[in-house]
Amino acid sequence: MKNQELAGEIVRLIGGEQNVVSLRHCMTRLRFTVKERAKINKEDLEKLPIFGVQIQGNECQVIIGNEVATLFKEVVAQYPEFSSETQVTQEKGTSKKGNLVHRALENLSAILVDALPPLIGCGILQGIRFMLMSFHVSETSNVMVMLTIMGSCALYFFPFMLAVSTAKRIKTNQYMAMGIAACMMYPTILNGAAEKLEPLKLFGIVDLPFIDYNSTVIPVILAVVVLKYVNEFFERYTPSALKIVLVPTLTFVVMMPVTLAIIAPIATYGGNYLAIGIDWLFKAVPWFAGGVIGATRPLLVLIGMHHAVRPLQAQQIATFGYTTINPINYVSTFCQATAALTMIFLAKGKTNKQIAVSATISGFMGVTEPALYGIIFKYRGALIGTLVGGGIGGIITSVMGAKAFVFGVPNNFVTMPVFMGGGVLSLLVGLIAGVLTTAFLTYILGKTVYKLDDAIEFTDGKQEKREIEGKYKTEKPTQQALNIQAPVTGEMIELEKVNDATFSSKLLGDGFAIRPTSGKIYAPISGKIEALFHTNHAIGISTESGVSLLIHVGINTVKLNGKHFKSFCQQGETVKQGDLLLEVDIDAICQEKYDPTVIVVITDQGAYTELVKDDHNKSKPAWQLRG
Repeated sequence: MKNQELAGEIVRLIGGEQNVVSLRHCMTRLRFTVKERAKINKEDLEKLPIFGVQIQGNECQVIIGNEVATLFKEVVAQYPEFSSETQVTQEKGTSKKGNLVHRALENLSAILVDALPPLIGCGILQGIRFMLMSFHVSETSNVMVMLTIMGSCALYFFPFMLAVSTAKRIKTNQYMAMGIAACMMYPTILNGAAEKLEPLKLFGIVDLPFIDYNSTVIPVILAVVVLKYVNEFFERYTPSALKIVLVPTLTFVVMMPVTLAIIAPIATYGGNYLAIGIDWLFKAVPWFAGGVIGATRPLLVLIGMHHAVRPLQAQQIATFGYTTINPINYVSTFCQATAALTMIFLAKGKTNKQIAVSATISGFMGVTEPALYGIIFKYRGALIGTLVGGGIGGIITSVMGAKAFVFGVPNNFVTMPVFMGGGVLSLLVGLIAGVLTTAFLTYILGKTVYKLDDAIEFTDGKQEKREIEGKYKTEKPTQQALNIQAPVTGEMIELEKVNDATFSSKLLGDGFAIRPTSGKIYAPISGKIEALFHTNHAIGISTESGVSLLIHVGINTVKLNGKHFKSFCQQGETVKQGDLLLEVDIDAICQEKYDPTVIVVITDQGAYTELVKDDHNKSKPAWQLRG
């Protein structure tokens, strides 16, 4: 199957483009954030030429392997709205179900992934600088000065990149987010921190401490999250004519002092304590920390949780300028590749040897899924060798104090410079020990306890991945009924009785209608105003669960061209159930010979299957969408 066809099939089986909120990719996986997990056809997805599928919360991970970047480009070429610049807005249906901690880690990891490329490039250049320093190249030479600038700039201004990445992830204004980062990075703040000045006194009461926020991670992310809600508050309550001036002004008036006085200091101190705790663990019991991380790395990859470690690495770098976790991950990756290499000599049959060769090449390039799912998790000798080798290599690397000055880079020979200046010898000793242990155990076990016979066939990893992954399946969430309140007081009637064939035939969808006794139209559900006709006679609302409905006031009232209609909402605004949307002069509409019937049509039921009347409360007529 060609990439063009494969890309289309993956999106179709994910639930179609309308079910995709955003798409990104890591080293081996396409990571779709979806609106409704129930729409994913996992069984058919796994029949495609891929390594497997993992679903965690509302993220669907399609494991591709080496060709993930190429396939990602093909998907974006077919669906440009999936690109990072034009992601579907969350209000159109991102489900917020799932474990809170998992969602937080997922979002934090996604934010860091988007901001990683410049950090990786600069980190490698920084490593080259350290390498040249070891050869006694003068730090004042033009080349070294330039390398210092190139290697440090991305990390120094990392808050700006995180501000943009966070804003994109949570769908708020990226330039306002950069304004918050600029406030934190303003020279007065940084210089005050360097000179250890006393905090500023705002109104003589509020302390604004001078803290060096360069290279920090958590403070700007939390600040941008709060910014989103403050900005939306002022968007909602500011008159339209004044929004362009007042909204950004009022947002900054609130956010900048709050960020400098509360959010950023608390996040900085909290992040520092977390990094200090990790650093203490590595110094107090380095053998334990290194051994556990090195041995469990393949298992974390198996369940898709290896990216949860990334925020810890980021915080270490923000606090100390280095991370002690990345060297251990580096060693583990090479141990996995070594297990595949050893199997070349143990494998029987041409096909098994060819698969082992392919997995070995991928593994030493930093992509270990083919080795893990096709060989290591299939053959116990290789699994034991990998876990023990990774653990021993991690212990030695940790005890000897190896460090990396950037995180998130592919673990291969090309990225070795990121460890320069942090005890590269420590890494090499741990790497050699881990690789030799893995090779020795895998080979010995393959000749003795776990002899490799003709009954064991290696694969490309797809079927094995499905079998292993079945142990970690997440149950689908229970679909709760969606209550739809009557938008206006009056007599509830069936849609079939409406005097308009388009609505009564349910051509646009199922629904209900009301003969109004009042002119005030309220939001029947909470959601986003997706459409507001210029005549104010019709409003479209969509919910976070993917449901869309149309409120249509009157029959043929579009001909009134807005006369007798007054709107209290705007397109793009988020409303709550019961908010006032319109005020209509029902008597005037009737005098002009128009039918004032208010019609509610469910144009998209999302994952729900039926619309039923809720008769529990006679005084407040309501309907329910049920799954």
